[in-house]
Amino acid sequence: MSTVDEVRHRVSQAFAKSGDSPITVALEWELERNHIREFLIGKKESLKPEVLQLLSDRYGIPFNLLIIKRQRKKRKAA
Repeated sequence: MSTVDEVRHRVSQAFAKSGDSPITVALEWELERNHIREFLIGKKESLKPEVLQLLSDRYGIPFNLLIIKRQRKKRKAA
């Protein structure tokens, strides 16, 4: 499991290495054109599992490295 920033970094690197555009890939996968781009620039905090699987398959990123670990909120002492 990774933080949101780690996942963004991995996906950004994959796009840079391949020369693909997040908008082009989103349209190819029949997603809203800015779906992936908004995640990469920080407007979204997550992507659907289906999109993560497509990214994993296309760019060879292990799926478990695309899963975002959320920090748990601390409970108030009773």
